[in-house]
Amino acid sequence: MDQLRVALMGARRRAQEYVQVLKVMADRFRLVAVCDADQGAATALAEANDAAAYTNGDQLFADEQIDFGIVATEPMAVHDGAVKVLEHDVHLLTETPIGIDLPSIDRLDRLSQLHRVMIEVSEPYFRRPHERIKQRLIQEDLIGEINFAYSRFVGHGYHAVSLLRSYIGFGVPPTRVWGLQRDYAVEAHNLLSGSELRSEQWQHGVIEFRGGARAVYDFTSAAYQSPIRWQRTKSTTEIYGRKGMCAGIDVAISNGSGQVQPISVKRRTTTIEEVEVVEAYVVDSDPEIVWENPYRTYPLTDAQIPLADGLASIEKSVRNASAPEYGLFNARTDRELDLAMAQSSDQQGESIEIL
Repeated sequence: MDQLRVALMGARRRAQEYVQVLKVMADRFRLVAVCDADQGAATALAEANDAAAYTNGDQLFADEQIDFGIVATEPMAVHDGAVKVLEHDVHLLTETPIGIDLPSIDRLDRLSQLHRVMIEVSEPYFRRPHERIKQRLIQEDLIGEINFAYSRFVGHGYHAVSLLRSYIGFGVPPTRVWGLQRDYAVEAHNLLSGSELRSEQWQHGVIEFRGGARAVYDFTSAAYQSPIRWQRTKSTTEIYGRKGMCAGIDVAISNGSGQVQPISVKRRTTTIEEVEVVEAYVVDSDPEIVWENPYRTYPLTDAQIPLADGLASIEKSVRNASAPEYGLFNARTDRELDLAMAQSSDQQGESIEIL
């Protein structure tokens, strides 16, 4: 199988994380070019990986034959980078946020149709290995149809929405949302970054879906780095179905006699080039429910697997002219709900209908 030729828009931290995964998966991908407004950053990353450096996207796509572009710039530059890739008839894998509003996202959709190229969005949360096994046990009806799902500290905004929708089902339309947001003072303290924190912002969102299921998320802006919020190590999810529940990856159903029947979930790993690699998650049900890591032959950490998954999704789209797993439609839906919850908060928690 020929390598797909990749252009990377961006040269900072997130772009460098992609480079590490592309190097591991060099049997499938070849980094051809790096583009960043900072000439020094672009050159350093490109030269370290035998690629060409550019500061101008138009020149890059004029000079190079590219199968797909990855946009991994600073967040506020993602949309413009995505537009640049699409305008040159190149398939796109993009980081988030994909747009500040729905019209800007719809512009990407129009461009993809006009230029006949595919868009995949690298939303990582639902692609994590421990999330994949939750999706599998839901698909296999172990805990029944989902009534309610909850996410605490795991992610904010569209990240939390994508995760919760992966439990209810990406194919189940959301119908209404509520949102609340408020700032609170905290005792001044230092973060991991060295900066000082004196306040935090709490977000609360509720999503109602066709059929009546609901999903809720809570998030504080202090969750990522603040020691007084456990730096997100206590983040959790809960999924309540008609036959059982899943808290984190602790699963329980009824034993038929009024008692809880715990169902264990086991993680199997191997070591490749000194990297602990997850091989599978196995649910000890009857029959067993298994999620096998499709990248288990590569030395990839759990944190790298979502990036590999996004790459594999756009790869499949490019090679087979097929729709990506997540795609722009789901990314737009998640952003729409995120924006609607912010609107609800501005209106003192009034419900916002999703059409």
